[in-house]
Amino acid sequence: MLAEMGRRELKQGDVAQILNTSQRSVSKRMTGDTDWRIGDLLRLAQAWDIPIATLLEGTEDDPFAPNGDPKPVGA
Repeated sequence: MLAEMGRRELKQGDVAQILNTSQRSVSKRMTGDTDWRIGDLLRLAQAWDIPIATLLEGTEDDPFAPNGDPKPVGA
């Protein structure tokens, strides 16, 4: 997610606008305080015209890591 935001030079507020939510809500997802919803990931993938797998890159090492222990995503 972070890598794709960087490629597009987007901020959390930009993502929040796409998802029709608050920047704080996106921040909680980015930090792992809240899980991403599949519908939100699908909406972003569609808005950015990319496969949803692109947003999930880097999660295969430990896809069930508890929130609060986020794994870095490679660019």
